[in-house]
Order: sequence, then structure tokens, then C-alpha cells
Amino acid sequence: ALLALVTSLQYYLTNAPKYAIDARLDDLHQAYYGYLAMPTFVVSMLSSFIYNPNLTPLGLSWARHDMRGFSSTVRRIIALIVAITIACDVAAAILGIPILSALYAADLSPYVIELVVLVTGGGFLAVAMLLTSVMAIMRRQNSLIVGNVIAAALAALLCPVATELFGITGAAWSYLATMVLLVISFLVPYARELSRARESAEESQLPKPPARG
Repeated sequence: ALLALVTSLQYYLTNAPKYAIDARLDDLHQAYYGYLAMPTFVVSMLSSFIYNPNLTPLGLSWARHDMRGFSSTVRRIIALIVAITIACDVAAAILGIPILSALYAADLSPYVIELVVLVTGGGFLAVAMLLTSVMAIMRRQNSLIVGNVIAAALAALLCPVATELFGITGAAWSYLATMVLLVISFLVPYARELSRARESAEESQLPKPPARG
């Protein structure tokens, strides 16, 4: 039930800019934002190919209290997601607008920066999805709820205002800001729980004092 709530909140987060555009701008801007947002799912899809096969090994590492292997795997996956995001940002900046404009028969040339911002937000979303699975392995679903509620509150406040003031540009930047906050809100409890687990594992390895006769 908790993970279902997390999924619902994350669905809202990914669509909050669309809701704000729908409420404050016209159908043309809604269509343009949809075109620009499409590549963000490419980042998430490519990232999922990396972290999904690693979820079972992560679960085994956590069960064995192998905190070094667990944290090393998480760091490696995040580094790969960052590399994918940077590569997609470069591709978006150079080829994204011409390809999307041709694909949708629309002039998207004024939105190069917005496209890169949205793709970067997609990278942060991919990290958030990884951490969602990691925190579930760590049995910290309550922290997932808190993080998503915080990010959803920011989205509900920021997206409408930013979209009203700056149009698609405001929607794109508010999406990125929301995803950055979501990742931060997951990293804090993740680091805290990992530290506790390491301390517990170290204590369990300490030699026990001999029993008194």
C-alpha cells in the first residue's frame, strides 16, 4: 500500500508541469511541452536497463549485511545514470531540437535550453527511481512517503506560479527543481540508514567478552 502511494505521488510529480500548463496556457503550449518532455523518458528507460538487473544483487548484499558492496553498487549505478544524463544532454543540445521539430512538424527552436533542462530532470528522476527501489530494500518506505510528499508540495506551489510567469520555461525549470528536491529527500534518509547499518554490522563483528565462570 505504501509503495502504491509512492507510485501515485511520483506520477503526479512527473505530470505537475503538464497540469500547470493545461490550467494556465493554451493547447499549443501544452503540445510543445509534451514534445520537449518526451526525451526525458529515454533517460529513465536507459537507466532502468542498468539498475533493474542490479536490484537482486543489492537485496542479497543488504541481507548479508555487506554494506561496502551495497553502497559501492549504488554509487556505481548513480555514476552511470549521471553519465547517461550528460550524454543525453549533449545529444539534446545538438540534435534534439532539429529531430523533434521534424518529428512533430513544429518549430521548437526557441526551446533548446528548456529541452536540456527537462532531460536533466529526467536524469534526476532516474536517480530517484533507483533510490525508491534501494529504500524499499532497506525497508524505509516511510521515508519514501515523506520525500515524495515534500517534493509534491513544492511542485504544487512552484509549477503553477512558474508556468504563469515564464510559460514553458517556468514549467521546465520547476520540473527540474522538483526532481532535484526529490533526490535530496531520498539521499538524506538513505545515507542515515546506511550509516546505521554499517555501525550495526561493525558492532556485530566485534569480539565478544569472555563469559565469566
